[in-house]
Amino acid sequence: EQLSQRRDALRAEVSDLEPRTDQSLAPPSRDEGEPAPIEELPAPSSASDDDTADLPSTELDVVDEPTVEEEQ
Repeated sequence: EQLSQRRDALRAEVSDLEPRTDQSLAPPSRDEGEPAPIEELPAPSSASDDDTADLPSTELDVVDEPTVEEEQ
């Protein structure tokens, strides 16, 4: 009996967690308001990714400039 109760409790916890993960991934769950901040997080993260992408590109440009000058 205890095992069955534990299983039911675990299943209840899992069922509680599953919809949350689905909501975080699903855009229509904005009505609850929880996924809204989650969607805000990827926006700055993508911006940071762009910044990091810009850094190596600028580094490459700087490296390319002296090489061009040397060739000239």
